Amino acid sequence: MTVQITGIETFRDGGSIEFYVESHSVRKHVWLDTPFKGEPRSLLVDNIKAAPHSTGVDELLRDLDAWHANLPSEQRHAIDEVLQRNGPFFNPTEAESRAIELSRVVFVQRYLRGPFLQPARPAPRITDELRAEAKRHANGWVYVIDPALSVGERVPPAAIVGAWRVDADGDIVADGFQANGRYRGSL
Repeated sequence: MTVQITGIETFRDGGSIEFYVESHSVRKHVWLDTPFKGEPRSLLVDNIKAAPHSTGVDELLRDLDAWHANLPSEQRHAIDEVLQRNGPFFNPTEAESRAIELSRVVFVQRYLRGPFLQPARPAPRITDELRAEAKRHANGWVYVIDPALSVGERVPPAAIVGAWRVDADGDIVADGFQANGRYRGSL
């Protein structure tokens, strides 16, 4: 099966990604929306919001997997390097530019396999310790760290469960929890 990806775009709205997938003579428009305030990103296929584990998402993942598997290994390696790099590319070579472009499709593929298909976690319980911390951070945020992390240990982004919004009086806002989509801890 030959799968073609065309029209890859990334938008400056915070990261929306758009491209077209053609497989079996059917062309699909794919749009992964910019995340909004910790909410999951929306996936649109042919301008219809796709639900996790739906037939449309399963078909899209099959197509993306087939496309990715058919890339030359050196191109897959270059894409992986782009995805692992932090920071901008200055004066990229033609090969780097192509890897950057294709990395957007691989990002969508990985997002669909990871956070998109994961069930939403409930907000963590508000403890007395969090309430006391909130009093010191009026009009700010109180972060919830994975309890498996040792006290005093450096906190990597994947160990931050999320954050509770704190109002002007130093009280936690009941519906103000924003989950960290990069959290990979024990909760």
